[in-house]
Amino acid sequence: MSTKIFDAYRTKLGVDLWQLMAKIRPQAEKNVTRLVQEVYCQLEPGVKTDSEDYAKQLKIYGDESVARAAVVRDFILKAYKLQLGSGLRNSFNYDVCVAIRKLGRRYYLRCHFDYPLDGVLDFLKELPELEEYEYCNSSDAQLEDMSVRAWRARGRTWDRVEKNWHNFLILPICDYDSYFQDLDPWHDRDPLLAQLKGMKNAS
Repeated sequence: MSTKIFDAYRTKLGVDLWQLMAKIRPQAEKNVTRLVQEVYCQLEPGVKTDSEDYAKQLKIYGDESVARAAVVRDFILKAYKLQLGSGLRNSFNYDVCVAIRKLGRRYYLRCHFDYPLDGVLDFLKELPELEEYEYCNSSDAQLEDMSVRAWRARGRTWDRVEKNWHNFLILPICDYDSYFQDLDPWHDRDPLLAQLKGMKNAS
């Protein structure tokens, strides 16, 4: 049976898991917003200014740039929500999480995300608390700087980690609700929301 474990890490000895999760989540959330902002930049020039959606948003905001962004916002939210009740995933699946399992004195992390957010968790490679721990049992997948013995030992470790696959913690980064409420780049551009924040701060 083929085993492919990519975007995987394990903690170094003595690492506090809760402090690690508190370190990972805010940076990962920022990365989600940044990557989706790039999608906004790609889609906004293609918004049809003669459409009813654009006219509606222009009437609300009175600004062409904001109206374009609002049309893109609605399009992304609709596309993201569309897949929630389906087994199919589209280019607007922004779900991101980290599954965490324990073996001995270490925690093993597997990152889960789809290609639209490729790279969202790459910063984990730089964290001093973690070491990369991917594995694949394909004959040509062994890392060049590892011996055959060490690579096979890693495979046996993952077999033990995954044996009780249903026992795990999830560190949620993004799902539809958190995207809608907090991570959508639109929140930084919505002038009405900015006014509400200003009124709240003034009071």
